[in-house]
Amino acid sequence: MIKKLLLPICIVCFALLFKVNAAIKHELSVTTIQVKETEPNIFIETADIHFKKQSFTKAIEYYKRALNDYSYRGNKRVDEIYAYKKIGECYLGLNIFDEALSYTLKALKMSQEIEDKINISTSLNALALIYYNLEEYQEALDHYSKALALIENQNNDLIKADILSNIGITYGSLNQLDESLEYFNKSLIIKKKIGDKNDILGVISNIGLAYQSKGNLKKALNYFNEGLNLYQKDTTSLPIAYINRNLAIIYFDQKEYQKAEIAIKKCLEIAKTKKNNYLLESSYGALSAIYKGQNKFEKSLEYHELYLEVRSTTQANEVQNRATELMAIYNFDKKEKEIESLKKENEINSIKIRWFFIALLFVSTFSVTLYYYYNRLKRANKDLFQINLEQVDSEERRNKMHEITAGIELISDDKNVKQISSELSKEYKDALIHNITKLFEGEKIFLEHDLSLGKVSERLESNKSYVSRVINEFSGKNFNTFINEYRINEARKLLTQRENWNLTIESIADMVGFKSKSSFNIAFKKFTGITPSYFLESIKEKYD
Repeated sequence: MIKKLLLPICIVCFALLFKVNAAIKHELSVTTIQVKETEPNIFIETADIHFKKQSFTKAIEYYKRALNDYSYRGNKRVDEIYAYKKIGECYLGLNIFDEALSYTLKALKMSQEIEDKINISTSLNALALIYYNLEEYQEALDHYSKALALIENQNNDLIKADILSNIGITYGSLNQLDESLEYFNKSLIIKKKIGDKNDILGVISNIGLAYQSKGNLKKALNYFNEGLNLYQKDTTSLPIAYINRNLAIIYFDQKEYQKAEIAIKKCLEIAKTKKNNYLLESSYGALSAIYKGQNKFEKSLEYHELYLEVRSTTQANEVQNRATELMAIYNFDKKEKEIESLKKENEINSIKIRWFFIALLFVSTFSVTLYYYYNRLKRANKDLFQINLEQVDSEERRNKMHEITAGIELISDDKNVKQISSELSKEYKDALIHNITKLFEGEKIFLEHDLSLGKVSERLESNKSYVSRVINEFSGKNFNTFINEYRINEARKLLTQRENWNLTIESIADMVGFKSKSSFNIAFKKFTGITPSYFLESIKEKYD
């Protein structure tokens, strides 16, 4: 199949490369003109809009365009500092910490060069936030302290209040709650003086959470209710949703389930209106716990299923968004480098031809390599399949021998099985090996889901230490590996039988004693070298 598709894939790739080549040429020309003609403030304003929407990839693109324009026009460095800081914040939002540190350090260095204390302070604050996200809390506190010392006499209360709040958050993460509250209260005094409702609510919520962590639920409730009072005329905003969620948690801890239900349903209503999946997920999870606490198990299950559904969707979206953002960053960085090359060399056509042939060589080499390794993998899998098939036949012959000896009783006389000496005699080991083999190959005890070393030892009228030692010496494997090998052998046999072909892999896993499909898949691959689905497909192909 791969062989048939290889040629058309290459043709499509080449055609796309020609189109991309022409498109990039046009885009570079347009971009070069734009870089020369567009005011940098337009780029900054556009970037700021994307930043507020948390479209960090787009924001990075426009901040970098602004930097290019500053370089071209020779603007003041303070504008560059702002762009570098914002790019660092964008990379932090994308959890790309190396880039975040790199750009923020550039902003700090420029700020120090022009001795701009406010920008030095905000750059140190930004660096501390990166260290906080890396869970290097002491490093974060050091940078916050330096930032706070610099801003003290700069007549900028907003920055000072933010730094104080950040220090409080960091102490909270270190579980130093008294220090955390000290800094939150200092920040709150300044925030109230400034009068921004959102900023005040943020600090009030943090103080409430700190008291909640200290176990002082009464004070926590007071602060959360104070936060609600700030938004008496706006009961549908996200800050109100978060406050209600925090209230629900406290009521739940106090087993005041009805109050908890009322609070979390307010949060849920806002989450639905705002289409906030994070709040939806936590609201459904909280309602499930609340109903469980009231012994309303049917409702608890209903909300738990909604919680799992939203959580699954959220995780899938996060992965997809992350992949899209990383690809966009990669594409943008690549494009930016090409634009820079255009400025330096001014030979667009020669650059494009060079890159085109490199891409062509890469695609061709990759395609040939892919085809080569695909064939090798296919041959290896076929060989592994054949080996496994032979092992199934061998197992069948051995099982017939055990059927002949099925009537033999377990050896359990006092001399051989119930020995209590610290060193196991050869006779005892032989008896124990015989009995273990009888249990696993005759009675197929390994099919039991909850099989343990203790259960096997009880059946053998021996102790766990002896059984474990004998299994290890006899097979060279630990107990879990020993039983899993039996289970995989049985699964392999079942998969070769036509009457089982309509069963799912999960059903086969359950039949041979595994509790989950994933653990079965891992064990099957480990013992056979191929996946159970590939083995089943190969069996069907061989006998159909």
